[in-house]
Amino acid sequence: MKDFLQFILGFTPWIAFGMLAGPSLVSLETAIVVGLVLAVVTSLSQLRKGFILAWGTLLFFLVSTVMVIGLKNIWFMQHLSVLVPTSMAAIAWLSLLVGRPFVLQIARESAPMEHWNDPGFIANCRHLTIVWGFLFLVSLAVSLCKFLHAGGPEWLYQTISFGSVLGGMAYTQWFKNKMKHQKARNL
Repeated sequence: MKDFLQFILGFTPWIAFGMLAGPSLVSLETAIVVGLVLAVVTSLSQLRKGFILAWGTLLFFLVSTVMVIGLKNIWFMQHLSVLVPTSMAAIAWLSLLVGRPFVLQIARESAPMEHWNDPGFIANCRHLTIVWGFLFLVSLAVSLCKFLHAGGPEWLYQTISFGSVLGGMAYTQWFKNKMKHQKARNL
């Protein structure tokens, strides 16, 4: 359970941003500042260790701070609903591309050191990173549809976006439990 909470903690800045960002400039600026503070506070040790999720999150909120609070860039503000899932998908896929799946980095925080280089452990973390990468792409597609006014009620967009995150969390926990039971049977 501790590793699952650590996993969720990595997304805290994004969750807070999503909950606080509203239609006004003040709510958007507040959400960005809260996201930036949480990106540092919740991930300080992960930043020191070079975790891609932590650094990608910090970079997103630093850029957002400059673009929204510093420069009042209207284009950036208007496209944030698409830039958020784009950034999250980029973090997931980039972490795979450079051979450091973000789920593996988080999983190593709570896994015994003897598992860190186990091919099965690495493959499972790569699998979960791919799943999250696709879920972020689903969120991006939903955001693009909404941004482009593709039709459909607001609740549908919210349900699909929120549902994909909840589904990802549930799948991650289910998959981890399945792998633990499978490993226990093989012993």
